[in-house]
Amino acid sequence: MSERLLIYAKGSDQKAILNSTWQMSIKEVERANNCKLTERAVPSPDQFFGELKYIIDQGRFISKKGCVLNIWGNDREVIYDFFDDQLFRIWIVDEVFNKQEEDSIIVSNLSGKFGSFNKSKDDQYGGTFTTTYVNVDYLQFSYTSEDYKTVDRLIITLTYIPLYEQIITISKNDQKNIF
Repeated sequence: MSERLLIYAKGSDQKAILNSTWQMSIKEVERANNCKLTERAVPSPDQFFGELKYIIDQGRFISKKGCVLNIWGNDREVIYDFFDDQLFRIWIVDEVFNKQEEDSIIVSNLSGKFGSFNKSKDDQYGGTFTTTYVNVDYLQFSYTSEDYKTVDRLIITLTYIPLYEQIITISKNDQKNIF
């Protein structure tokens, strides 16, 4: 542990993805995974709709695109969310070509790492995994593209619970301290 801290000052001892750990800084994630993260203009949806939208200084959030990774046989986009330069969420995003096959592969692989799957009652292909440290949300959905074609996508979000709970506390305090 002390050796890791000499190299990476911020990361927790909880693995996130590849060689990164939760709470690593942007530079540490880049160095650990030998990948340059790039700006992502679109913020996380919960910065607009969820508990995090109440953070007064939204500049504390930074979302970065990572390298495309071949995960479970397909190239998938990986997005990293940071709060105060600490990794707290990872998004895995991709197009889906066979919903049932993708669902089977994803649920099987995530179950091996995160335990039992709580299937969504509302979505045929979706649900959650929850551990002590990480909440994993998985969803396949369809939308109509600009050229009126139906596109099937998947989103998997991994959220580091201890830091996320701290962010929620900051959000609540920001609201109490407005006046």
